[in-house]
Amino acid sequence: MLRTLMPTVRFTLGFTAVCLVGCSAHEPEADSQVVDEPVVSGGGLPAPAALPTAVDAKLVERIVPVKLPSTEKVKDGKAAAFRFGRENEHTGWIAQLPERAQLVSVAYSGGKIFVGGGFGSSSMYALNAVTGAREWTRETLVDPGPTSAVVDNNELAYNTFSCTMEVLETSTGKVLWTKWLGTETPNPPAFSDNLVIASHPADNGFQLSAYKRKNGKDVWSSSIDNHILSAPVIVGDSVYVSTVSGSLYKIGLDGKRRWQQSINAASAPWIDGNEIHLAVHEGNNEVQVTLDGATGKRLRAGAKAKSPNDNPSDASEGTWSFEGARPVVRDGVVFTAMGDRVEARDAKTDALKWTRQYAKGVGTRDIGSVIVAGGLAIVTTHDGKLIGLDRETGAQRMAFDFGTPVTAQPIVAEGWMYVATNKGQILAFDLGQKSMDGWHMWGGNAQHNL
Repeated sequence: MLRTLMPTVRFTLGFTAVCLVGCSAHEPEADSQVVDEPVVSGGGLPAPAALPTAVDAKLVERIVPVKLPSTEKVKDGKAAAFRFGRENEHTGWIAQLPERAQLVSVAYSGGKIFVGGGFGSSSMYALNAVTGAREWTRETLVDPGPTSAVVDNNELAYNTFSCTMEVLETSTGKVLWTKWLGTETPNPPAFSDNLVIASHPADNGFQLSAYKRKNGKDVWSSSIDNHILSAPVIVGDSVYVSTVSGSLYKIGLDGKRRWQQSINAASAPWIDGNEIHLAVHEGNNEVQVTLDGATGKRLRAGAKAKSPNDNPSDASEGTWSFEGARPVVRDGVVFTAMGDRVEARDAKTDALKWTRQYAKGVGTRDIGSVIVAGGLAIVTTHDGKLIGLDRETGAQRMAFDFGTPVTAQPIVAEGWMYVATNKGQILAFDLGQKSMDGWHMWGGNAQHNL
């Protein structure tokens, strides 16, 4: 059982100790027990652990509504400032892109925010991270449909849906090089030290390919079975991809395949040391599983939820924008947003630490993929709420309702948070604490595995 403390409301932004709005804290009893995970007899795989009910609370307890500037004040290509909070003590801005389309996650670097104009757009934008003012625009891309941007060392890379990679200079928007990859390329690339890694169709199927970061020259290609989910993930000397066919690949940065596992993959993987965490489909459920990094063999299963059945199956706008229930591992804890809840579990035992329930999420994907920044696990809901939870306890530390649909992973950079909407807007607000940092693009960094 748990002792639930009375909620408190405070307005300073020291997230490790105080709350922005509607906080509550939960402490486990000293004698609380973890139920051992059942194992299927006959050498079968570990079954998903039953969800304990000891550490349970609502995802949204109290929330601050944010009144955004009217559409008349936010003209295409412009940004408008606003204030919010119980006493309007916090600052923010909203920018409206001309296309007014669904956006994917933005990226941050060097005081700028980078975002494409949407699936049908042929523009990439750079906005001032503090004011939202336009810094530069790369118009008339070779092809429409720019993916999420990947930024590293003054270089910005993205693919277009059909069918080109571009690398720009972040400070000016100058094109460093472009390269045609193949027909539909709906997923962003990833940077390693000297390479850019991207997936694409080829004459004989699909490939994961590496190009020289300096000039785009071919380095190697390795065959895979379909388009990938979300993005390539680079850790150490290997790159990992899940595909829409349900496979997971580990390929060396030398281009040699280490292994492939057909596991009904339902998210991009998260690599934590010698273990791999990701979501898979099992029957009518989505299940978080852990694999051995050396072999790809399944080690154990954790959280499960009713599957929303929204995995893409081909090259489409759904593949371009898909994030899924990708987990994040920090300091021995795996954080997931799946189905109707956000959870934290021990990364080695899958023992539940805390869970937060969201009534609207049963059988759907109304909660976006989780990010971790500072002392918070942060999620957005598709109807426009943003919730920050204490990493240790699950207690609500901040909660805002922007009242506009959000379908992309937020980012946190140098004390600011940035959220993209499906109406072509970027919302930015000052968290009041510059140490809140470290999640600068989808997956956290240019390797998508911060």
